[in-house]
Amino acid sequence: MNYRTLGETGIRVSEIGLGCEGFSSRDEAFTRRMFDLAIDHGVNCMARLGFQSGKI
Repeated sequence: MNYRTLGETGIRVSEIGLGCEGFSSRDEAFTRRMFDLAIDHGVNCMARLGFQSGKI
């Protein structure tokens, strides 16, 4: 996995992230498998949708 430094923070972030928007319609076992696979492959940036029920 390739990483980049996040601004001047010194935090290293993976170039590939895991988008989690679609996980709300999946069961917990599926979600855990996806997180485990991502982490095992070096992903350390997880993103989720910024709103729920249509509200920002």
